[in-house]
Amino acid sequence: IFYYADGHYASAMSFFLRSAELGEICETKDKNLIYASLIYVAECLAKMGRRKTSLKTALLNAVAYDPKRCESYYMLSQWSEVEKDYHSCLAMANLALEMNAIQKTNGITELLGIKDYKIKYQIAFSLWWVGRFNESRNAFFALSNDYGTTMEDGYIEMVQGNITRLGSGDKFIPYTKDKKDLLKFNFDGYE
Repeated sequence: IFYYADGHYASAMSFFLRSAELGEICETKDKNLIYASLIYVAECLAKMGRRKTSLKTALLNAVAYDPKRCESYYMLSQWSEVEKDYHSCLAMANLALEMNAIQKTNGITELLGIKDYKIKYQIAFSLWWVGRFNESRNAFFALSNDYGTTMEDGYIEMVQGNITRLGSGDKFIPYTKDKKDLLKFNFDGYE
């Protein structure tokens, strides 16, 4: 972790690989540690750049090791987005959302701080590119309504920008469902 945090990704990656290998042969096999090591291998490859195939292989290795975790599916969704493979992006994001729900019920903490809205953004974005335009618009509106200002600033801007660009409305109005009780007068359709 020290090498990774300090930007020495090649060294960090060799230690993460070794941790995963040794973790597998230990009597007290720590599945979470092994999975985290595999994810960090992928993170190192992502930080080093120009290793797209190796990055995908590392992520698939993490999926193969523990298919009930969301991190590898989420990262594969992002990888597919960069590669403009939007069908795979959508499929991986849907799997990430499903596995994230399973992780939460099993009490497994996330490695990368992945929030539901980040996964749902991947879904909304890729829906547009696979030709499911109305679903995409609805997904972006749902993101705005359900998460509003609780999203990170970058995601708020991306959601607002997509709502505007996709012909879903005029300039974005910062009104969300969580503010409906603040209205002085209710009118038909205010929610």
